[in-house]
Amino acid sequence: MAPRCGTLLLMWALLHFFGVTSSSSPVMTKYGQVSGITVTPARDLKPVVQYLGIPYALPPKGSLRFRPPQPPKPWTGVRNFTAFGPVCPQMINDTENWQKQGASVQRMRLAMLPFLKLMDEDCLYLNVYKRADLAVSFRSLGTGRLTIGAANRIVVTRVA
Repeated sequence: MAPRCGTLLLMWALLHFFGVTSSSSPVMTKYGQVSGITVTPARDLKPVVQYLGIPYALPPKGSLRFRPPQPPKPWTGVRNFTAFGPVCPQMINDTENWQKQGASVQRMRLAMLPFLKLMDEDCLYLNVYKRADLAVSFRSLGTGRLTIGAANRIVVTRVA
């Protein structure tokens, strides 16, 4: 009985504090069906569907390391994409370098730490945000020139 109470409490907290309303309807992609989660970022913003951690390439490990990305393997059924994928490995404890940088860069690095907890070479994942009231919407967030940090830190309110 205790695990069920914990699950219900977590669901209530998500609904009450973060505006999580429901899973999204499945969407067909080239590699299989994806499902995200609908959230309301703030009370005065429209709901947004988040598809988090969708693989856009095979993990760059083993024989694929330092090679051009290969497409992911197709899947059957609906896959839920409701959690961020790992971020690419970064040096976060380089204190000697930190001391040479300005205060604004140091503050930015400290703000990034919570988003850098899960790092792995298998980091080729895409986060897609869509306004819930629009049929189709895609926005590319970034141009591949991210030098520090993680796409997981992108604020979803820009879409809403």
